[in-house]
Amino acid sequence: MSLIFTHEEVEETLANALQGVTRKKIAVACQLSESYIKRQFNSNDEQMSCLFRALQIICGIYGVNEETGERFFTAFKGLVEMSKPRANYDPPSVFDVLIEKHHLDGNFSAEIMEALKDGKLNRREVKSLMPFIASLRAVCEAFDDTFNAELKEEIEGDFFAGMNRHG
Repeated sequence: MSLIFTHEEVEETLANALQGVTRKKIAVACQLSESYIKRQFNSNDEQMSCLFRALQIICGIYGVNEETGERFFTAFKGLVEMSKPRANYDPPSVFDVLIEKHHLDGNFSAEIMEALKDGKLNRREVKSLMPFIASLRAVCEAFDDTFNAELKEEIEGDFFAGMNRHG
């Protein structure tokens, strides 16, 4: 799917959506120069804005594969959502991130184990799982180290507290 709008149309549409917010405030908020921000929304500037290019790329991804385009755009929107300032923002856990990143559901490990057992995964598929397995292994090791250290402290604390009571 190719982009059906000119860069002038995109930049003008986005500039109109900014009514009530100055380019200077935007520049300060994102730590960029005011002139750079102004150029991004200037439909008379022959240089195409980064927003136009991003839209062009997203549409290109949709054109190659709609499912991938949807996944990419969802990830892009998610990054915007997670970047919004929030008073009481509770960031996703590492498990939420892993689940989202690898599109996992509750049946993931069972499906992989079944496919491995039945020899249904080819070499390329197995190789594609390796970064995930390495990430998961690192998470498990960190979890074990943290859990074991905390448990050891708790046990030692209980032990020495008991000795102080009896000693």
